[in-house]
Amino acid sequence: MSEHPASGPAGKIADGILDDAFERHPCHYFAGLPYNINWMIQDTAPVRGFLERNPIVVADIGARGGHMGELEGLKPFLRYYGFDADAEECRRLAQSPPAGFAGHRVLPYYVGKENGPVDFHIYQNPGESSGLRPSPRFRAALNPKMAIERTVRLQSATLDRIIADECLPSPDFIKLDTQGTELDILQAGPGAVASALLIEAEVEFTEIYEGQPLFADVAQFMRKSGFELLYLNRVFQSRPSYPGEARGQIIFGDALFGRRDDDLSRFTPERRAIYAILLVNYGHLDIARQIVESDSSVAALIPGVREYFVKPQSREERAAVMSADKELCRRLHQRRTNKLAFDSDRSWPFR
Repeated sequence: MSEHPASGPAGKIADGILDDAFERHPCHYFAGLPYNINWMIQDTAPVRGFLERNPIVVADIGARGGHMGELEGLKPFLRYYGFDADAEECRRLAQSPPAGFAGHRVLPYYVGKENGPVDFHIYQNPGESSGLRPSPRFRAALNPKMAIERTVRLQSATLDRIIADECLPSPDFIKLDTQGTELDILQAGPGAVASALLIEAEVEFTEIYEGQPLFADVAQFMRKSGFELLYLNRVFQSRPSYPGEARGQIIFGDALFGRRDDDLSRFTPERRAIYAILLVNYGHLDIARQIVESDSSVAALIPGVREYFVKPQSREERAAVMSADKELCRRLHQRRTNKLAFDSDRSWPFR
């Protein structure tokens, strides 16, 4: 099969994202590029009919900003609902919702590990706001400006409780960015977790907030819940006390967990087909193809998905790529860092 323009690095959506990032930011790191920019579906024609009948349900917990960059190409087929503890941010998003979704709701909830009142800390940098207090060690070593501006009392509810109370559909995709409380939310939402096909969670490798779970804790829970790690976008930071260039250390990341193929049989063919499409959008074409080719009911629902799968490169094509990569490797070696204290895999879409 030949390569279809619906997927790959040369699509108009990806080019537009890069052009915008380069124009608006002196360094593209600050644009927060989609980490699947090489793979995101550019043309939905091969699966449009199926998605119109079976929209993808996305639950976004920590919806500040309202951006779903990785799913940009699938936006017309997303039934999106988001939650944020900041009621003012929810009002802003509700008044000016992003265009192009099949459905879009933002609700002012603090999603937590229990139903009841909780303290929520508003930080001077609103993006750091959390139900947790800052880690003294992290603050001293890596972020001296990290500070709580005020603390408010909020009503917490579990994800399962909110879905039931608001009559929301069960999610296909769960996205979490709640500054250290992601594992609490997942553990307290067994119904939502059991429904999900993909879960993306911000994970920490060093304690940014006091007592927070780290990546190993999240990964263990996800494995027990029938998921495996598909991708990890790493974010690095060097200590501001050092004036020169340094490699930095991995501070946090965005972990994409996918449902294991041996845990798919309990889902309907329609849900398995949605999963295959999501996998294509995130570049996991090998897993998507395995699902389609081993399941005739899925293949019958989305026969066009095969257009996203590419033929193997010839020996000559591989040799040309490897030769060009040597020069690219040398140039990156000479550059060494982006000359900032921060860096991320998002900034270097090479895989």
